[in-house]
Amino acid sequence: MKARLLALGAGAVSGLLMYAAFPPAEVMQLGWLALAPLLLACRRAGPGLAFMSGLACGLTFWLFSLSWITHVTSAGWFILSAACALLVAGFAAAASDLSRRLNGMPAENMLLMLGWPALWVGVETLRTQLGFSWNALGVSQYRNLGLIQCAAWGGVGAVSFILVLVSSALALTFERYIAQGRCCARRPSFELMAAALVLAAAVLGGNRTLRGLAQSRTNLRAAIVQPNIPQVQKWSDEFIDFIYGRLDSGTRAALRAPGLDIVVWPETATPDFLRYSTSSWALVSALLTNGVPMLIGSMDAEFLPGDSMAPPSAFGQGRPARRGFARYFNVSMLFEPGIEEPRVYDKQHLVIFGEYIPFEEIIPFFRNLTPIETSFSPGSGSACFPVPRRGHLISPLICFEDTLPWLARAAVRSGARLLVNQTNDAWFDESAASRQHMSHCVFRCVENRVPAIRAANTGVSCVIDRTGAVRDRISRVGPGAEQADFLVADLWVPPADMPLTVYSRTGDALGLGCVVIWLAFALFRARLFPRSPER
Repeated sequence: MKARLLALGAGAVSGLLMYAAFPPAEVMQLGWLALAPLLLACRRAGPGLAFMSGLACGLTFWLFSLSWITHVTSAGWFILSAACALLVAGFAAAASDLSRRLNGMPAENMLLMLGWPALWVGVETLRTQLGFSWNALGVSQYRNLGLIQCAAWGGVGAVSFILVLVSSALALTFERYIAQGRCCARRPSFELMAAALVLAAAVLGGNRTLRGLAQSRTNLRAAIVQPNIPQVQKWSDEFIDFIYGRLDSGTRAALRAPGLDIVVWPETATPDFLRYSTSSWALVSALLTNGVPMLIGSMDAEFLPGDSMAPPSAFGQGRPARRGFARYFNVSMLFEPGIEEPRVYDKQHLVIFGEYIPFEEIIPFFRNLTPIETSFSPGSGSACFPVPRRGHLISPLICFEDTLPWLARAAVRSGARLLVNQTNDAWFDESAASRQHMSHCVFRCVENRVPAIRAANTGVSCVIDRTGAVRDRISRVGPGAEQADFLVADLWVPPADMPLTVYSRTGDALGLGCVVIWLAFALFRARLFPRSPER
C-alpha cells in the first residue's frame, strides 16, 4: 500500500510541476525536472503500478491545464483530459518495462536517458497526429529563445526530448543516491554530466543561430485590430451595431498610421456571413477606400442548387439559423481595393464539439454536449495570398490551426513567408487559454523560420519574428476591455527563395522515428532485453 501511495503521489507531483511550467504560472524552469518524480516511480515500480502513476500524472496535468474548456463543455473537458492522461499512463508503463530490463549499470543508464525521452516524444507525436497538439512539454520553454532554436531541426519534439533527458538524469542520479547513500555524493554523476553537455550544446548553438538571424530592416507594415467583443455579446442580434462600431473605430484608428500594407481582423470578426450581408459588406467597402488590403475572418456558406441568395441573419446566441445552406465554413477573406471578389481560405482543422459534432447523425446525444447545432465543413488545403505592392505570400491559420505543425509547414512549403493566425479566444476569457494558445505559434515560426501575425478578438494579439521572439503585443481579456485595440507593427518577411529549414523539409521525422522505435521495441523487447531480476 505504501509503495502504491508513493507511486501515485510521485505521478501527481510530476503533473503539478508540468502544469506550473505552462501559463498561468509559467515557471518554465520547472519543465526541466517535471518528469523526474514520475520517472523515479517508473524505475522502482512494475508496469502496472507505473501505469497508475502515469495516469495520476496525466489527470493532474490535463485537468488543471485544460480547465478553461469548461467555459464551453464540462463533459468535453473531462473526456479530453482523460484521453490525454491515458497516453501519459501508457508512457509510464512502457518506461517501467524498459527500466526493469536493464540492471542500472552506467552504460544502461545512458540507454535509459535516450529511451525515456524517445518514448515521451513518440507519445506526444502520436497525440499530435490524432489532432490534439496542445501543451507538448517543449512548448513550456517558448520564452527560452536560445534553447528552442533546435525546433528548426526537429520541431517542438526536439525541445521536449532535451527536457525529458534532463529529468531522466535527475531521476537516475537521485535513485543512485537513495541506493548508495552519501558515498554517491562524492562520485560524479555521469548522467547529469551527459545531460548538461547536451543542454549546453543546444543553448550555445541556439544563441549562435539567434545572432546570425538578427535583422534590423523591415519590409512589411501591418495593423492588427482587436475589437474586444465579449463572447456573450458576439452572436446576439442586439449587439450587431456595437460590433460594427468596434471594428470601424479600431480600424480607422489603425489606418492613420502611414505606409500600411495590410490590416488584419480576427476570426469571425463580422457578426454574420460577410459575403451575403449588406451591412458587413458596406462596412468593409467603406474601410477599403483607404487603399489598404484587409484580411478578415468571417463565416461563409454554400447554397444548395436553386436556393435564393437572401442574406442570412447573424448567429442567434451562437447558433446558426438554417437558411437553405448546404455547408457552413469558417473562413479568412482577403479584400483588396478595386477587386470585388475576395480571396478565400476555408479552415481545414475544425474543433470537435466547438465547430462540428462528430457522428451527429448516428449518435444524436452528442448534440447535447455542445452549444452548437450545425456543424461547419472543413476546407481542403492551405491558401497563400499575395500582399499587394509587396508581393509577399501570406497564409492564414484560423483559431487552433496554429497548434498543428503540419499545417504551417504545408503553407511554407507552398510558398508562404508570413503566417497569420486569426482567432477568437473570447470563449475562454479570463483564463490561461489565450497565453497557452499564443505560445504554440512561437514554435511554428521557429520550425519554419518565418514570422507570424496573431489577430485575436480578445486575448493576445501580437507579432512573432522568425526566431520565436514576441516583438509587439496586445493582451487584454475580460470585461475590462472598454474599446477596440489596435497594433501597428513593422516586420521582416523572408524572400520567396529562402532556404527551407530541416523541419520544413522533413517534418516530424524525429517524432515519427520515436514512434517507430517504440513499436519495434514493443514487438521485440523480450528478445532484445531479457527481463532482469526483481530489484
